[in-house]
Amino acid sequence: MAPRNDGKDGEKNADEPKAERGYATLATLTIGTKAVVEKDDEKRRAEILSIQTRKGRPTYYVHYEEFNKRLDEWVSAERIDLSQEVEWPAPEKPDNKSKQKSAQSKAQQVSKTDSKSQPNKSHQKRPRSATVTREPSETPFELSGKSSRRQSRQGGKENLDPTVTLATEEIGGTPQPDDESAIDLVDMQEAAIAAKAAPDHGPYSREEEIEKLRTGGSMTQNQTEISRVRNLERIQMGPYEIEPWYFSPYPAEFTDCDLVYICEFCLCYFGNTTQFGRHRKKCTLFHPPGNEIYRDDNVSFFEIDGRRQRTWCRNLCLLSKLFLDHKTLYYDVDPFLFYCMTVRNAHGHHLVGYFSKEKESAEGYNVACILTLPQHQRKGYGKLLIQFSYELSKVEGKLGSPEKPLSDLGLLGYRAYWQEVIVDLLLEREAEGSAIISPEDVGLSLAMTTNDVLHTLQNLNMVRYSNKTHVIVLTEAVLEQRDRQKEKERAKGKRVIEVDPAPLSHEHDSDPKVLALRKTLTSESAALAKRFRALFSLKHLAAQKPATSQTVPAIEAIAAAFTSPSALLKHELAYCLGQSGKDDAIPYLRAVIEDRAEDAMCRHEAAEALGALNDAGSLNLLRQRRDDPEEEEVVRETCDIAIERIEWERSEAGRAERLKQSDFASIDPAPPLAKTTETQSIPELERSLLDTSLPLFQRYRAMFALRDLASPPDLPTAVPAVQALARGFSDPSALFRHEIAFVFGQLSHPASIPSLVETLSDTKESSMVRHEAAEALGSLGDEAGVEDTLRKFVDDPEQVVRDSIVVALDMAEFERSGQPEYATVSVA
Repeated sequence: MAPRNDGKDGEKNADEPKAERGYATLATLTIGTKAVVEKDDEKRRAEILSIQTRKGRPTYYVHYEEFNKRLDEWVSAERIDLSQEVEWPAPEKPDNKSKQKSAQSKAQQVSKTDSKSQPNKSHQKRPRSATVTREPSETPFELSGKSSRRQSRQGGKENLDPTVTLATEEIGGTPQPDDESAIDLVDMQEAAIAAKAAPDHGPYSREEEIEKLRTGGSMTQNQTEISRVRNLERIQMGPYEIEPWYFSPYPAEFTDCDLVYICEFCLCYFGNTTQFGRHRKKCTLFHPPGNEIYRDDNVSFFEIDGRRQRTWCRNLCLLSKLFLDHKTLYYDVDPFLFYCMTVRNAHGHHLVGYFSKEKESAEGYNVACILTLPQHQRKGYGKLLIQFSYELSKVEGKLGSPEKPLSDLGLLGYRAYWQEVIVDLLLEREAEGSAIISPEDVGLSLAMTTNDVLHTLQNLNMVRYSNKTHVIVLTEAVLEQRDRQKEKERAKGKRVIEVDPAPLSHEHDSDPKVLALRKTLTSESAALAKRFRALFSLKHLAAQKPATSQTVPAIEAIAAAFTSPSALLKHELAYCLGQSGKDDAIPYLRAVIEDRAEDAMCRHEAAEALGALNDAGSLNLLRQRRDDPEEEEVVRETCDIAIERIEWERSEAGRAERLKQSDFASIDPAPPLAKTTETQSIPELERSLLDTSLPLFQRYRAMFALRDLASPPDLPTAVPAVQALARGFSDPSALFRHEIAFVFGQLSHPASIPSLVETLSDTKESSMVRHEAAEALGSLGDEAGVEDTLRKFVDDPEQVVRDSIVVALDMAEFERSGQPEYATVSVA
């Protein structure tokens, strides 16, 4: 039936496009049509946003008018009532510019014949590309009414969770329209209109989009992203079936699945129960793949580095995007740390929610994105996540604030938390009889920024101007509101969950020296040489015997720097953890070996460190890596040596051996050869050193026996031993050559300089060997010509070699300075 026009001709707005009404059939329904759809046994008007054929039948994605966007859903044709009139989409009104373009095109067509005879000069100039500008979002914390917020410059910004205060009573269904928590204050239709009005441009590449994220601080570079239809029907996590709220970029083949299965431990996703069942039998993860930094009777918190656990964190972002309308691109997780809250039972740690934060935030944000999963909402976990973020800020000695701009619902969640903690603090101070405190004092006590405190106080009308100063006032209205909230919680029997700061051992803030060293070591803006000095200072604190209150904090500080992109630094971190002699370092080293995305040079050093720590509990892991044909050769060889060292250390034969006392305090990958009644000669040791038919562990023993014969340097055996060791640079194993260079660094014998210079100068040599040769030369920096040689490689093509030159030159400066200890750094 033809549509009819409800507009009247001749009226003032006759030229305005009018919505047309009429009767439709399934064949004539189009996107943008508004029809009556059955929802929960009621007829509701809804707009069709998308049409697809699923399993051979047409389905329609609809948005119900005057209802929350989360209620959008796919409906079958049977639920659309075609006995009632539909409203057809209004035609777009052409603007004056399009009319002018149309007139110009007609004029061009008229003059087309004449233009053929004229030379075409328009193609001789490159057209000026249009630039797209975007106004920065106004922060909700502006107090003056003027927007002075600068654009964020950090990478991959994530906005706060608009669902932090949201929940559904029924896990299996979408939020009901009368639920206060289901209020959506973001007008998606306006966003879609803005997207249409934006200038056209091609799709962004990954690099371009990440760059826009870094410079613009926007979650959604493509404005139409927020208006895309939900693509998954339902997901299953553990015992819960959940209906997603929004679109998330899962693979396209999952669109046709009635139920997507998500492993609640590794967050991998599967389209059918057979695949999921096979995965569950093989999945060995029972908690988030990070460090457990907090545990109490109710919950645990895990810290996960987005760079080291990319796959898991990307899966987390895909999952959270189902419940967040604004979310960063899932692949840009490297700049973030993720703090995941879990509840425990006999089957493992079950994810409840998380928040993320930037590793280096120029604005001082302590939260980038925050979410409580729907099946765990309305239990106080959202508030707990916010509280934990501020407890971390207290431990770090910083004032924290969530990333701006906040979503409206995120702002409501934070306002509720801020109001509660500020009022509680003021009542506590009042009960103590303390003097009236300023907003700055409140911020320092709660680790909140003064701006957030002032915003909350002004919102509650708690600021008065008296005697030329601002005074905080606890009003009766605020106290009554607090009492009503507490009474409401008691009436509902709501369990109060709070973070106990005592178990939070993220950074042991009892020792300012460790904290200062940690700050230097983990700062990517600090000079590499300065970071190395901080590292060896921490190594000294970690290796103290007996252990002190600084031991564990020092180990944690060293491990915290594994987030660095510098392979050289991470290689040295693993070495220092192995030299600590403390079992507290073992979990960090195992994590490095298990991370196949980590640099092989770093992983080999972690395996060597586990051998130095004599960790029998790591034997299975080391054997797996040794026997894996796809593993890097340098890692397999190191694991083999580490296994033999641990087995030798624990064997009766090993305990019975008498070893020569070494001048070196290091824990070596292999012990020197045992003392016998007849001391082995240098030629005999050299034969063992160079015999490739012997196990590497046995050859290493000969290597360290030769080292001990070259120390002190005035021994008659020193130069022949150094020369014998230098012949090891011809060995086919890069690991072996690397260890020779390391031994020369320990000896600091001038006789080793020619072979070290030759090794460093060989650009075909492995970078892990050349870097060790550079550092060995650094220990000989007071010898003539060494520093000049090192400076030749400042611009070497290999990054790890360039970094080693920086460290080596610093070591050379130390050698000339006569300072007593390289590891010592000044601590303010």
